[in-house]
Amino acid sequence: MDDATSAVDQETNTAIQDALVKNRRNRSTIIISQRVPNIMDCDQIIVMQNGRITARGTHDELVKSSPFYAQLVQTQLGGEYLD
Repeated sequence: MDDATSAVDQETNTAIQDALVKNRRNRSTIIISQRVPNIMDCDQIIVMQNGRITARGTHDELVKSSPFYAQLVQTQLGGEYLD
């Protein structure tokens, strides 16, 4: 999905994300999003900058290893998600 929730309100976004979580079990799913909350629980996150892959890992791995991803988390969610 290519940032399919970019133009929806938060309530609709939450409903879409809940449906995705329920329906993606035992399936490979590719989600493209600029919203960190939409991808935090993914098995693998690929971080891209200027069309290039700069980091790959779980949310917890990336907040430690990718300054760019950590900055996105800080900007969107605040510091409590960096631990």
